[in-house]
Amino acid sequence: MKCLASISWRVLLFHSLSQGLPNLDDQHVIKESKRALEQLRLFIMNEIPSPEPYGQHLLPMEIIADHSLSKLSPFINRYIVSSLDHDVIGSKNSAFIYSKLGTLLLFGEILEPFAHEWDGTRIAINEGTLHIQKYSIPRRIWNFINERSYLVAQSFSKISNTQQKIIESSREKDGGFKFQVQRVIDDAIA
Repeated sequence: MKCLASISWRVLLFHSLSQGLPNLDDQHVIKESKRALEQLRLFIMNEIPSPEPYGQHLLPMEIIADHSLSKLSPFINRYIVSSLDHDVIGSKNSAFIYSKLGTLLLFGEILEPFAHEWDGTRIAINEGTLHIQKYSIPRRIWNFINERSYLVAQSFSKISNTQQKIIESSREKDGGFKFQVQRVIDDAIA
């Protein structure tokens, strides 16, 4: 749990210092993010037993093969398998620290009035484990993840032809994208 809290703390600190939290435009949410930063720091340094009320949610992802979702990004599987990402996201009444580490998505709560919309993702403080294998997240969070996959696709389209050839050559040496995906799935099962 401390490791995950540390990741959230680092992402929040980075965005606070480098960008000034532009995605948080409500003063109440900004004040709450400062409280979260301090509470996470105290927890990481063993000065308090819990980061509450700033919990951590972990969502393991895998390749999406079949779905009934409308407007699913055609780049979602590439995003899930091969990208790293982080941000601080929020609205007037909700805010999160977002960290994507390969196929693991970490959400650090700053302000969450809709806790009932999350199921199976909250990390148990004393154990640092997930107990459920079926997960449910709010639709607004799924929409955010889907939108991020478009941003990654836009970034990829800006890569020079020379660099794209190097990336493709590397994929071919490793057996291609399908092999990479299967290896990630196999590693997750093992």
